[in-house]
Amino acid sequence: MITLLGIVARDPRTPLMLLFFIVMLSAAAAVAEAGVGGDAGAWMGYAIVLAYYAWWVIGWDKYYATPELRIPRSTEAIWI
Repeated sequence: MITLLGIVARDPRTPLMLLFFIVMLSAAAAVAEAGVGGDAGAWMGYAIVLAYYAWWVIGWDKYYATPELRIPRSTEAIWI
């Protein structure tokens, strides 16, 4: 559901992406096996929102040609 909210927002810089941290925190409070699954699900969801933004909303060529539109790699790494 959080991934869908990010897709509807059409920008991974929206504050809605902070909801992924709630998923990871709630998964960490659960059993160890479920915690790993929750973290991986949040990571994949964020990656899907990034891919949607870069490939469909902006377009592959325009995203990499225009520095203002790009999400910095450091920001992506911090999220993951």
